[in-house]
Amino acid sequence: MKTYQKHPQTGLPYEVFQRSVFEKSAEDYAEWSAQTAKGRKINIQVWRWEQMMIRTKDGHNMKDKPFDLLGVKITDAQTGKLVFDREMFLAISGRRKQEVSTPEGYKVYRRRYDIEPFLRFSKQQLLLEKYQTPDVGHFDNWLLFNQLASWLLYTASDEVQYRPRKWEQYLPENKNAHQQARLSMARTRKAAQDLFLTFDPNPFKPLKSKKGRPRQKGETQIQRTRFPVVRKTTRNRGSPPKK
Repeated sequence: MKTYQKHPQTGLPYEVFQRSVFEKSAEDYAEWSAQTAKGRKINIQVWRWEQMMIRTKDGHNMKDKPFDLLGVKITDAQTGKLVFDREMFLAISGRRKQEVSTPEGYKVYRRRYDIEPFLRFSKQQLLLEKYQTPDVGHFDNWLLFNQLASWLLYTASDEVQYRPRKWEQYLPENKNAHQQARLSMARTRKAAQDLFLTFDPNPFKPLKSKKGRPRQKGETQIQRTRFPVVRKTTRNRGSPPKK
């Protein structure tokens, strides 16, 4: 059952019976076991329905855009209960959608969780979205600087030691941080100051330049042309301007 807030005629909430897509026979099915980063064992089930269609809405024609629908259920290996409250649905579209297998479609989507924390860190700490320019070429150069900063933090992640603040060192996730072979970008940024201070500062200092030629003895300059000062006159409101 699906509940709507208001009926178009009565204005009262009402329910409409809808069949679940899992009641429809799937063209493909895959199941395998996995383990989370914290060691929790889970079972992953993926159904695939081919050549699915959605209704045309807001003037966008969808009759000629079929796609393959993936329905994903993740359950706990011990209890058999769902890990998440709802199932996850993914769409595979395009002319070459048949080349993407059912497990591959889910695994590729899971990789976005590795990309989104990086984008969040780049926006919050590396000022990725703070640079504003009307020139696309200038923004591409700024992206290059952002990538270089990310590469520097990655290469320094196994050279620095994590230095949490006093109240952070007692947290469970920080007690074994010093034993990790490579720190995250966020932790590397906080601990990279001690490493950067060991660098030779000479290549980073501003270049020395010679002073300009001073004015020679007896040399004069052309005086600047002075113009008369024009002051704005005051007049009463409503009176016609002076001609």
